[in-house]
Amino acid sequence: MYASGEHARVPLPRQSRNEEDTPTGFDPEPSMRLNTTPNPLPARFQPRSAPANPRRRTRFLHGPGLRAWMAVLLLLLGAGGHVRAMTLCANSAVSLQAAFSVSEIVQQEVTIQIASGSYALPGMIVHFAAPVTLLGGYNGDCTSRTAPVSAANTVLDFGGSGVLLQQISGTPQSKIVVDGVSFLNAAPFKLYVGDWGEDSAIRLSRTRISGVPGFGEQSEIWMWGEGTIDLENVLIDRMATQMASNECTFEIQAISGGSISLSSVTADIAWNKKFCLAGPSSGDSVANIHNSILWSSVQTSSIDASFIDTVNVVNSTYFALLRHGANGQTIDVLHVDPLWAAPGNGDYRLLAASASVNSGTVIVPTGLPATDVEGHARWVGSRPDRGAYESPFDDATNYVVTTVADSGAGSLRSAMEQANSLPNPATITFAIPGACPHVIAPLTVLPKVTSPMIIDGTSQPGSTLNDDADAFNANVCVIVKPASGTLPLGFAVPQNAAAASLTLRGVAIGAITQPVVLLGGSNHVIAGNRFGGLVGGVQLPGAGLYAVSIGVNASGSLSVGGVHVDDRNVISGASLGGINVMGSVVSSPDRCAILNNLIGLSPSGNTALPNFTGINLSGSGCSIVGNRIAGNDNDAIWINGGSDNVVQRNIIGVGVNGNTLFSAGAGVRIGAGSGNVVGASATSAVAGTIFSNTIRGMGAGGIVAVAGSDNVLRTNLVYGNGAQGQGMAIDLGVAGPDANDAGDLDDGANRMQNFPTIQRIVLAQAGGSLTDVPATVGGQLDAAPGSYRIDAYYSHTCNPAVHLTGRGEAEAFIGTRRIDLLAGEATFEMPVVIPELADAAYVSLTATDATGNTSEIGTCFALGHADGDAIFADGVDGPT
Repeated sequence: MYASGEHARVPLPRQSRNEEDTPTGFDPEPSMRLNTTPNPLPARFQPRSAPANPRRRTRFLHGPGLRAWMAVLLLLLGAGGHVRAMTLCANSAVSLQAAFSVSEIVQQEVTIQIASGSYALPGMIVHFAAPVTLLGGYNGDCTSRTAPVSAANTVLDFGGSGVLLQQISGTPQSKIVVDGVSFLNAAPFKLYVGDWGEDSAIRLSRTRISGVPGFGEQSEIWMWGEGTIDLENVLIDRMATQMASNECTFEIQAISGGSISLSSVTADIAWNKKFCLAGPSSGDSVANIHNSILWSSVQTSSIDASFIDTVNVVNSTYFALLRHGANGQTIDVLHVDPLWAAPGNGDYRLLAASASVNSGTVIVPTGLPATDVEGHARWVGSRPDRGAYESPFDDATNYVVTTVADSGAGSLRSAMEQANSLPNPATITFAIPGACPHVIAPLTVLPKVTSPMIIDGTSQPGSTLNDDADAFNANVCVIVKPASGTLPLGFAVPQNAAAASLTLRGVAIGAITQPVVLLGGSNHVIAGNRFGGLVGGVQLPGAGLYAVSIGVNASGSLSVGGVHVDDRNVISGASLGGINVMGSVVSSPDRCAILNNLIGLSPSGNTALPNFTGINLSGSGCSIVGNRIAGNDNDAIWINGGSDNVVQRNIIGVGVNGNTLFSAGAGVRIGAGSGNVVGASATSAVAGTIFSNTIRGMGAGGIVAVAGSDNVLRTNLVYGNGAQGQGMAIDLGVAGPDANDAGDLDDGANRMQNFPTIQRIVLAQAGGSLTDVPATVGGQLDAAPGSYRIDAYYSHTCNPAVHLTGRGEAEAFIGTRRIDLLAGEATFEMPVVIPELADAAYVSLTATDATGNTSEIGTCFALGHADGDAIFADGVDGPT
């Protein structure tokens, strides 16, 4: 059923798959050697041994406890015929096996809460019918979860038998999530998620995989997914194997252009073997490795990346990396022994002398975890550690602010002066007596930051962190506002302060022309702060220029906001703009990040407190992800000459309550620059809206590319922009629609790529349902020879005001196909799913060439109420 709104999502047709297909290379028990079954994967991934027809079966002992669980399930099914999402409690081996059986039958998501303890289990093959989450660390009746959550608290011991956990298809996503669990003595251990072309996820956190004995003939730990595979705070150790040298003891495969993320992972790679990352034979996969240690305590080892388009390794420790031609960054890596405490005894904590201590990065694609694999605080010292364990070794000096006075003992000014006098990192915390808020009123500009410095306003008693998924409900107790008038600078790092770094958290700032200016140093974090607005009854005028400016010599990790909700900043009332990234910044999207902020809004996210521009991005290689930007007086995001930036999952022009907040300017404007990605990943051909931005209520167009080339503008939901909602969803060059030209020989913004036109739509059914109707679009594209990605969009409106024949909108993304043009104009067909057949229902197309130039959105094709099985163009491809 089609649902309008900022998260509208329409399922796409996917290739069918035999019900009995199974992942490869699995043996449930060491004593059983089963014949290989057919598999559609390329030879690189073919099985060495596999069970016959393992799906929908579970290998474990059955008993009275299991029968009782199944009786309860049958009662549930009989009561309503439909089981809602369930939460099950397992506190014994029998009840855990029963929970697995239940999860094979019910068609709704299941969460299995597992009480702390050790569970002796047989080998098993479990096919989950819907997404499943395994959570360890609960008390006996699962009424509470024991803190801290640690992998060591809940141990599943399989006694040397094989384990396969798989979830092939779900609604709308296939998913296996594990947190706070150890998997012990599984031989081998396999996770498999997703059907062909389906969004899927494997997510492991605070997880240990240990004691895999090995058979000598296959990857002993194997994870296979169609979408994202994320490992965070995962320990993989003691893989004793008889495999030959240079084989994969651990293998992760992202099959259909997915992504692999390793964050704070420790892996002890056995016996001169490899830690393998693999993608489809066509490439299109991305692997990000951050703050991880992939080493061998016995002999040399390597990371092997096969068929992966991009591999980024940041602040990690490893022996060797085999890229096989993959692109990507290698930043601040170590090739030295991590100095594990006692790996032979399973202790992979870091010794004090380890170079991996206090040398990680705070910017990772999935967000810096709050705790480590044992549930201890992740960030101790100036920087987080590498690997799954956070050590207690703190290299920072601590100062405490105890007064709101502008100077003298216990003042913020004095603490900053003392921190600047030391070369080593310093942490400034707050313990000011009395009730919140506490207003620090400097008479002159605060000391510039010239050394590594963490200023943590959240440490003030009475402060609370934001825990609202969409808005900002933190209690910010520390306010910095001049005693009178305004000051030119707040917290500033000068351009010649190469050794400086600034982390500013939990502070409210007002009446300062430039509240945060980062012109030098590296590894800056601005998170959990308020800029402008009313805080604790204190009115804070917005910035006279930009609230946060980054540029000149600033380098390394540059983060405004963060993945976690308590990292969110509220940035409002700035005269020039909320955030300014200068053209001197040349970074990469995993190092320069503007994440999850409220920009131009009040803390509720429903009322506008406008900046002039939301984000001014002149720099290159930055990511703008997950922000809510609305109510500003100009463009929400202005890419003002920058290249290779990534803009994804932002909600623009929409409040938290779903109401449109009118904003002048464009949602995303590209003034110049190349290689920017707005929406879909530049390297991924996977359909869906996982990367999409939602853009509504802008005074100008939704996405406007004035100049530049190779800018990917795909899968976004853009509609209801411009005067009376008649603005272009995607507009190239001068304002307004541009006609196609014969042979596509013109040039300009995105090389003025021609858009496809629709000739007919053939429905897969006649006289049936009017919603979620499979169909085939027949169209044509007049363009130069080459490869193109055709995307289809659905909307309830067609805009005749901007073109005689109308241009479509992107209210929903409904299908995609790659086509290859040999010469000149070509026809094509592509499958789509029509959300709703109605009088006011339209389909439009865009084309993106092989280098990333996306066209304007094309003319709209009217659907209407279709009684037959085909709808044909009436000669104009427009509304009828």
